[in-house]
Amino acid sequence: AFISLSKDIDMLEKYLRIEQLRFEFKWIMEIDPALDLDAIEFPPMLLQPSVENAIKHGISIEGAEGTLYISFKKMESDLLISIRNNTPVKYSMANSGTGYGLKLTRERIDHLQKLYKTENIKFDISFLDNETVVSFYFENWIAQYESHYY
Repeated sequence: AFISLSKDIDMLEKYLRIEQLRFEFKWIMEIDPALDLDAIEFPPMLLQPSVENAIKHGISIEGAEGTLYISFKKMESDLLISIRNNTPVKYSMANSGTGYGLKLTRERIDHLQKLYKTENIKFDISFLDNETVVSFYFENWIAQYESHYY
């Protein structure tokens, strides 16, 4: 079952506030104003394990210097979500995308693709010199929620 993207973002914000009390990091969420968050249906808790990993394996090391960036962007009829943290690769490589949370995320995406007979969800993790980036790409995701009556 899917929920509105606005509800998923609300749950994510609550989770971030709780974790922020533990680790005192900063977080920034950028949401494209072109997105109708209440209309877009989204798989619940798909993003949370990646956010949790960013905090646990990155931000917690940086403490108050740690910053988590989450962006939701509309690119034509596609939805792009990225989760970035300012943690150097030397910390992130300890859990180089093979952890339990990321494994579950990949399995969940595979399950969604089989269930809905689609290949439109892509998931990627990149370890860069000064940040770790997790990207979710939902191809043609928005088109089905937009009104075509102008």
